[in-house]
Amino acid sequence: MDRRISLATTQLNATPVPLVERLARAENLVTQAARAGAQLVVLPELFNTGYAYRNENFALAETTDGPTAQWMKEISARLGVHLAGSLLLRDGQDIYNALLLYAPDGRLWRYDKNYPWGWERAYFRERHAITIAETDLGSIGMMLCWDMAHADLWQQYAGKVDLILACSCPPKFSGPIFHFPNGSRITGDQMGPVVRSLRGGELRVFSDTPA
Repeated sequence: MDRRISLATTQLNATPVPLVERLARAENLVTQAARAGAQLVVLPELFNTGYAYRNENFALAETTDGPTAQWMKEISARLGVHLAGSLLLRDGQDIYNALLLYAPDGRLWRYDKNYPWGWERAYFRERHAITIAETDLGSIGMMLCWDMAHADLWQQYAGKVDLILACSCPPKFSGPIFHFPNGSRITGDQMGPVVRSLRGGELRVFSDTPA
């Protein structure tokens, strides 16, 4: 059966600033999206800290009982939206880049980045597993940024989900081509409407980046 949902992407300036300020900026964007009718709102990768390669990242890692996850849970419930975003989460001595998805009723799904890119490997570990969130909006498969360039993850989700939720904090790019181990390749334009919107149209999403 066909279904339609309204989703919104957001874009935050990735420059690191204190948590309180970043959460306030994120709340403004999520509120705008909810008022526009969005049922699912996606915040950027590492939205709560900003994206940078620096030693402070280790101290910024939280837990699901920490301020960012609890903020996401509260905002999701108050605005009545499914809310997704990634942050650094600590499990014991290990740190993961975790994509969290909250439902308005408090249900939580977690996906950890399978394929850290480049220098990311110095700051968090990989965890090779997929997550399928069985939500009121449908079955949602979850990915983080560079994971999208790995065919094995798409194959694991194939035929099992209604939607792929991909959270990212990419650099600005022009005409990207993704090469796969089997020799095939795809362009950014072949990766769907959200990725296409990032090429030259990123400032038309819910954004706090300067025009």
